[in-house]
Amino acid sequence: MPTRLTSRAKVHFSGVAGKGIAPAASLALQSGYEVTGDDLVDNHRTELLRAHGATIVAGSNQIPDQADAVVASTTVELPRPAGTAPGPTAPGRQPIRLQRLEFVQHVFERFGKDQVAVIGSVGKSSAAAITTAVFAPTTPSCYIGADVDDTLCGARLGTGPWAITEACEYQDAYLALSPKIAMILNIAPNHEDHFGPGTEGFAVSLRVFLTEVVESLDHIVISASAAAELAKYTLGTAFLKHHGSGVSTQVIGSPGEAYWQFSVENATPEVTRFALSHTGATTGRDVFEVPLAGNHAATAAAMAVVAARCAGMSDSDIRAGLATARLPQRRMTRVHSEPGLSVYDDNARLPVQLESLLEALRQRHPRQLITAVISPWGRRNRRDLQSWATAAAQADFVYILPVAGASTLCGGAEHPAAAVDLVDLIHAQGGSAQAVSNPDEIVAPALSSAAPQVYVTAGYDSSHHVFVQIHRRLQTTASRQCPPQHHAGSR
Repeated sequence: MPTRLTSRAKVHFSGVAGKGIAPAASLALQSGYEVTGDDLVDNHRTELLRAHGATIVAGSNQIPDQADAVVASTTVELPRPAGTAPGPTAPGRQPIRLQRLEFVQHVFERFGKDQVAVIGSVGKSSAAAITTAVFAPTTPSCYIGADVDDTLCGARLGTGPWAITEACEYQDAYLALSPKIAMILNIAPNHEDHFGPGTEGFAVSLRVFLTEVVESLDHIVISASAAAELAKYTLGTAFLKHHGSGVSTQVIGSPGEAYWQFSVENATPEVTRFALSHTGATTGRDVFEVPLAGNHAATAAAMAVVAARCAGMSDSDIRAGLATARLPQRRMTRVHSEPGLSVYDDNARLPVQLESLLEALRQRHPRQLITAVISPWGRRNRRDLQSWATAAAQADFVYILPVAGASTLCGGAEHPAAAVDLVDLIHAQGGSAQAVSNPDEIVAPALSSAAPQVYVTAGYDSSHHVFVQIHRRLQTTASRQCPPQHHAGSR
């Protein structure tokens, strides 16, 4: 950052209702800065920030004339500060412009925090929340781009030495960070508008990141799958040795493929027990429990355990922290439950996320019928429908919401008939699916049916208002509906 902000600085956050900017504004409030913000509409985050002292204007995008710094996404085109005349702005009146992770780095550096950067194509928010819980005995700070219990909009400025940061890779935002520990979860196709198709773009970006942070970095904790993906492009972590950095690399995976051997020992509906041991160990395996379902949650917990050991935490403290682990909101969040019916909501918007979600729901609800209501459409990138079909076919039935604003007819990237095409592909995979034109076409289950029902909505936050309508409809009409024919048997 070109100029260090004073403790009395006035910081403006543009797009403050967003899940990435709001926690940065939260850190600013907790740091003692005077906080202002703007966004097109209010939401629960702007209400929370106002309640904690922020001044936020909805419906306009105007920088206060006394702002010392402006924090915004790279996609936001900022207006001129209020009170400035047309033409070049006088240097003394120009606020510093910062990306959100530049500001997060500034805050954590100002308060002397050592960072654990949680990196990956998917699952960062969940892994960051789990890692924050593991580090709980150290009273950590955190910045997470999701709504997390016991934080203000996903952020907390703790009194301890560590900070857990969700390190967003989009537009290389994470290059602003200087972590002590880098946790690399996975490398999958995502953000094609920035990285291009496949995984090479992110792999190259990750090499740049690791090279630039080598002076601050002490440990890399990386999954075996991510390490293998890096190796495809000869970009493995071994290149760090050429910098004389002494960075330790901890690879975590299945027995036989990594230094740290990770395996799930037992999975109940509420708890996943996993074991960790390392190559050449003579003392056997260490067993841990996390009160979450799903292999993806257990893998993130195992990586958090190794990161905590790298940070010098004891296993007793790690276990105490693990026991408090919870997922952020919209990560397999149960929104309704009654005998015979459970309704969940999730932000799964990539095939690998939907696969992990369905696997976790099978653990939570064995032998129950699962209906997924999905809206995977993103405006910037056309979806790989074959991959989506493979993932969605794991549900007993799938409803696919309209492409709507993501259609090329509305300025998006998606083929207008993508929902119908996806149905055909799911059927070809042996699954059952239906495209709907509105939520009223979704059939609520009859609670008198033989098998209990699980419904889950999955997709972008922008579709959440539609999902809420579906949740309410399921809750109010389930007991009056006849059993849907497509649920005659389980898969």
